[in-house]
Amino acid sequence: MAEMLFILFALYPLCLCALALVWLVYGRSRWTLRVLASGSIVAFAVLAGSWVYTSYYLRYVALVLFIGALVWSYRRKHAAAVGFVIPLAILAVFGPLAALAFASRHHPGEAARLAFPLASGTYLVLQGGNSVLTNPFHAMSGSPLALDLVKLNRLGNRATGPSPAAPYGYGIFGDTLRSPCAGRVIAARGDLPDSLPGRPDERRKNGNHVVLECAGYEILVAHLMFDSVAVKPDDTVVAGQVLGQVGNSGYSLEPHLHIEARRHGVPAAMEFNGAFLTLNSVVR
Repeated sequence: MAEMLFILFALYPLCLCALALVWLVYGRSRWTLRVLASGSIVAFAVLAGSWVYTSYYLRYVALVLFIGALVWSYRRKHAAAVGFVIPLAILAVFGPLAALAFASRHHPGEAARLAFPLASGTYLVLQGGNSVLTNPFHAMSGSPLALDLVKLNRLGNRATGPSPAAPYGYGIFGDTLRSPCAGRVIAARGDLPDSLPGRPDERRKNGNHVVLECAGYEILVAHLMFDSVAVKPDDTVVAGQVLGQVGNSGYSLEPHLHIEARRHGVPAAMEFNGAFLTLNSVVR
């Protein structure tokens, strides 16, 4: 079931872009409407698609192909054009979706100012941002501003294949996690085993984790590796201090780092080195 889910995540942005490009080149609707409608589909796919399941860099290929299709279709725009209902309907659906995906880059109100907690490669936001489109699972679980982070390899994927069976097949597994702020440890756990990908521990949501109190915010980092947590409750930590290693414990389909902030129990936005991150944001 989990493998099928990963395959669907991998295919849907590719299929959306392919359909939009074919329709742009060969469609018979009015050219301007065709451009706007197909452009809204590509924009939505690029902004809100899960490209890391194939290659993050394919989203740039999609943009280049759209420009090429735009030029090619312009040469045929004087061909007989029929109908405008379909492109208007597509634009009415994907235009707002693309706008909402773009709006996820802006956060409401104040934010916890943090240092990025990982530093051994290139990382991507698998889920995040201020929109249910870019952060659906967190929005449904009551943490609408949380982030899930994975690590990119040279091919722009987060793993050695679509869904490796072992945790070590994922780039972020075992990465050193450092404290994103100076503060006090208010909770910590590190005795839970790492789950196999696709087999989450549904009873213990956060798995191995650390909760910090920093400047009035509670910062949770979760799904850490078994027996790697290096702090205990009431410890004082400084920014950059080692907290543990990224694992796959708790309710986690695959190795990643979950991080969220709360203030007085209310979900809060986070800025890392001054930037608010959303789906497909990259940190090097």
